[in-house]
Amino acid sequence: MHLDAAADECMTKVVFGTNAWQVLPQFAQVAGAGAPVLFYVSYDCAAREASWRAAFVEYREGRAGFPPRGWGQYREPVAAEEDKGPGPGFFAGYYLVEDLVPLPQPIPLRELHSWVSGKRLAKNFLPLGPIIVEW
Repeated sequence: MHLDAAADECMTKVVFGTNAWQVLPQFAQVAGAGAPVLFYVSYDCAAREASWRAAFVEYREGRAGFPPRGWGQYREPVAAEEDKGPGPGFFAGYYLVEDLVPLPQPIPLRELHSWVSGKRLAKNFLPLGPIIVEW
């Protein structure tokens, strides 16, 4: 949904929200700006494949659940509308990526390796948020 909305708006620089407040700062530290990022469609549990890529730019904590100042311009329309909701936002942090494009050929998650263990992800692996992988 958010990836498609960004594509519909021809956005190549996008801010995504996350509650992975432990993983993304670690990724920023070990990989840094420019590191490749793969995206999977999280609402499609059957897909189990990365279908988009981008370059990591930066991670920042949210402001009471809302995007950091100046980052609202990089929220795609669906997410920007969600940010206007009543009450506090949803996310602990936000990460900015650039050069967001669909992959020419999706990468099955089972072909990726866990950065922590170095082991290939299980055939039935379904991430519940961002993870650091090698491929």
